[in-house]
Amino acid sequence: MKNLKTIFSNKKEIIITLFIIVFLFLSIKPFLFTINYFIGNYHIKVKGESSEKYVLRGIKYNPGAYKYFGTGVRTGNLIKAAVLYEDISIYNTLDKDTKKKIELKYKDNFYFQNVLNNLDKKREWQHLDEVSYFFLREKKYNRLTISILDKLNPEFDKEFLNNILDFLKWQDNIELFNYIKKKHKLNDYEYIKPENAIKYKDSILKVKDILFKELNIEKEWIGNNLIESPDFENQKDYNKYWFFSNMINRKKYGEASFYVDLDKINNRNVAKILNLFIYNSKVKHPASGGLWYKPEYKINLKQGFYIFSFDYWTKTGKEKQGFWLSRGIRSPRLPYTKQKWKKVIYILNNKNGKIESVRPLIRMFGKGSFWIDNVFLGKLELKKMDFEGRFYFKVINL
Repeated sequence: MKNLKTIFSNKKEIIITLFIIVFLFLSIKPFLFTINYFIGNYHIKVKGESSEKYVLRGIKYNPGAYKYFGTGVRTGNLIKAAVLYEDISIYNTLDKDTKKKIELKYKDNFYFQNVLNNLDKKREWQHLDEVSYFFLREKKYNRLTISILDKLNPEFDKEFLNNILDFLKWQDNIELFNYIKKKHKLNDYEYIKPENAIKYKDSILKVKDILFKELNIEKEWIGNNLIESPDFENQKDYNKYWFFSNMINRKKYGEASFYVDLDKINNRNVAKILNLFIYNSKVKHPASGGLWYKPEYKINLKQGFYIFSFDYWTKTGKEKQGFWLSRGIRSPRLPYTKQKWKKVIYILNNKNGKIESVRPLIRMFGKGSFWIDNVFLGKLELKKMDFEGRFYFKVINL
């Protein structure tokens, strides 16, 4: 009788243990998803690591939840997770309509097509998107990148490769930089970036000197800056007030490939927009990307005159840069700087008060490197000007 009780007791314990194991097995993924969701979605810092890692891990545990992670490119995060974990099942959880949109958007993304085992079809592989940049810039994914490029082995456009090398040098991914340079025999490649950056105060003093000499505008008549983070020195302010937009081709990344981030020159931050390659045979409007002041921080204008100014630098002469302030208010094509800094000065006539607000956008339509610094928008504290009825626009060397 005693033995029977012992056996029964043991069975009971075994059953309870098995039940706990099954329960944990069934609940571990939701548990891990929940942890990663909160860390990734609420940008909780863990040992200084980027929240992006936890976003992708959360999607791995629950692919259908990709749409609940932040306000960024959500399908892009799902594709990153599929590529990172080499798990096509993450992608296969989607409905047919979403799959069609993704396949169109990432049809020229060789990381994604590698997961789909679809590299053998002819593609315009010289188009990158936010997913490609994510894997290219990180040294820890070099083995993946090299294995795909070796498998793909296309004939790349030389200008595209030179811009790729610019990007890799910028991101300090020297291993991949050396691999591509050697593989494609780019011995004549030369890395060029601005030699210096102009200090914000010096830049504004230059504007005041020019306006004083040319238009007799006294320095004290120029108001304070109405734009936050004008010189991009504060990373938090930059992220808060400015964002990057691929304006034209939101669905088809295969038509253009832009990347924007801060770079340091003489220990100072400047904004840099890079476009590696453009293929426009299938679209009427040229692809464009730029740095835009966020909608919630648009600047309300009063009656009178305003001055808009910034410094810029271009590398190739093919960047096709310009700016936009509001509907109908934009610059003509800004000239190539010949790898020197230039300054734009634009005076906006709003004496009739019809322009209620502006939201500055500094953009490019071509390929190459476009650097921006010292953005200024101030009010001119005077009622009359000697060039009433027209706009003052000038580009000068610094």
